[in-house]
Amino acid sequence: GLVETGRVTGYWYPGHDWWWWRASRVLRDRDLMGQPVPVGPIDEFPFFSFLLGDNHPHVLALPFVLVALALALNLLRRQRVVSAERKDRAPWWNPIARCLDGDWSLFVLYALILGAVGFLNTWDFPIYLGVMVLSYGVGCYVARGHKSGDLIRRMATLGAGLLLGGVFFYLPFYVSFTSQAGGVLPYLLPPTRLPR
Repeated sequence: GLVETGRVTGYWYPGHDWWWWRASRVLRDRDLMGQPVPVGPIDEFPFFSFLLGDNHPHVLALPFVLVALALALNLLRRQRVVSAERKDRAPWWNPIARCLDGDWSLFVLYALILGAVGFLNTWDFPIYLGVMVLSYGVGCYVARGHKSGDLIRRMATLGAGLLLGGVFFYLPFYVSFTSQAGGVLPYLLPPTRLPR
C-alpha cells in the first residue's frame, strides 16, 4: 500500500529521499542553444516554505490574505442587512458612501488591508481587490437585484476607490521602491556555479 511506496524512515525531519525537495524543482531552464541548464529554478509552494521556515513574501502575506478574504465575505454578507433606503440617501457626490453605506471606517480598513497585501506580495493586490469587488457585486445583486448598469457602476467605483486608497496608504513604499530585476536578459551562465 501507501506505506511501502512512501519508504517510511521513522525520522521526524525530511531526509534526502523525501519528495518535498524534488517537488520544488519541476521547471527546467534552457540556455540560448536549447540545452538544459544544470541549475534549475526553485518553484516554491506554501508547504515547502512552511517546512523550511522561509520568510518569503508569499508566506508573510498569508495572514493578510486571510483577513482580506474575511473582509470580502463580510462585504458579501453585509449587503443583506444594509437598508436600500439609507444607501440611496447617500450624497450623489460621494459614490464610496453609496457603496459602503457611508461607513468610512470600513472603507479605510478595506483599503489598509488591500494595501498591506500589495505591500507584502504585489501580485496579490489585484487578485484580492477583484475578490472584494466581486463579493460586493454578488452581495448587492442577491440582496437587492440592482439593475446591471447601476451595479457595474457601483462595483467600478468601489474598485477604483479601494485601488487608490490601498496605494495611497502605502505611497511611501511605492514611491521609493526599486526592483533588483530590470529588463529582460537571456540566461547565459548560472551565477552560483562560477569559479570563485
